[in-house]
Amino acid sequence: MRVAVVSDAVFPYHTGGKETRYRHIVAQLCDQGHHVTVYTMHWWPGAKTKTTDGVEYRAIMGRAPLYKGSRRSISEAVRFALACFQLVRYRYDVIEADHMPYLQLVPLRLVAAVRRVPLVVTWHELWGPEYWRKYLGRLGVIAAAIERLATVLPRLIITDSPETRDRLIRGGVPADKVITVAPGVDLDTIAAAPPSAGYDLLFAGRLIAHKGVAMALEAVQLLQQRGISCTFGIVGVGPEADRLKQQSEALGLGGQVAFLGYLEDEVALFSLMKGSRLFLLPSIREGFGLAVVEALAAGAPTITVNHADNYAQRLVVEGETGWVCDPTATSLADAIAKGLSTPMDVRAYAAPLLAQYRWEEAGAQTAKAYLRAIGAEHVQGP
Repeated sequence: MRVAVVSDAVFPYHTGGKETRYRHIVAQLCDQGHHVTVYTMHWWPGAKTKTTDGVEYRAIMGRAPLYKGSRRSISEAVRFALACFQLVRYRYDVIEADHMPYLQLVPLRLVAAVRRVPLVVTWHELWGPEYWRKYLGRLGVIAAAIERLATVLPRLIITDSPETRDRLIRGGVPADKVITVAPGVDLDTIAAAPPSAGYDLLFAGRLIAHKGVAMALEAVQLLQQRGISCTFGIVGVGPEADRLKQQSEALGLGGQVAFLGYLEDEVALFSLMKGSRLFLLPSIREGFGLAVVEALAAGAPTITVNHADNYAQRLVVEGETGWVCDPTATSLADAIAKGLSTPMDVRAYAAPLLAQYRWEEAGAQTAKAYLRAIGAEHVQGP
């Protein structure tokens, strides 16, 4: 197959669960002999097209900030959506697109109709009207309507968790239009990573409000007041970085908290996970929680929170691979104190969980999904 993958953010220029998933899925598709072109922003210097590890990257617009303040940029979303009309010039059997930031799915659906190919969308999480109102206020009503429209546009939707699939179906998407393809974890790379001098607590993720890093800093201060001193390493970048640094200083945690920024080498992150005592993901919204699986594979007990939109909590077995607490600073501090005082052999309990997540299987299932969407007899070939 010739596959057009459309995403405004790609690894290694922007990192997160979505970028990690596309990175591995695209690599698996190439290994299977498919031709993949990634259409994105011009993240790299030089020419608008480049080829890396057999994957063609094509810039359809200049680089623009993904965020304005702590929220996704509407202007970037509009510009990227308009740029997606350029795909009408190219040849492919299927268009695969990330669901965020939604607006690009309208031109991609029109392009797919002109080119007579299916549009397949990978959906990581469904927000719904209530969350949109909290996020955008009165404008949330419009955003929720756009999200609902977006669910109608693809021929097939791929989710990375059964919870997101169920939520889409409850939202009116036909059940036969949604499938789940679980992500993978690079167990070999994690196993080979040497443990490094880590921290008592480690967080890795994008520094945006719903990830809960601000709450984690409050929890560290509460522990300090109880006479429990712990170091906290924070890996990641994002629009909340400066505010979180200011918060850390205001709470008197300057000597305990290290902002490590973006780690270009994922082995360095896995080494930190191996060397740290606890991994924290106090996020109230996770479509899957790949970092939790990686942390467990590295042997780090994990603490996450009990929230309806946080599907990462299902990856943690209470008292065996970590703890799930209420999304408050006090509850998080209690869980951290318990974790620091409870020795735990995570790998023995996590092995059955880890066996479910293999990138090879994810790549094979994704290819099957594309063939289901287009019909094998319609593949155009090289």
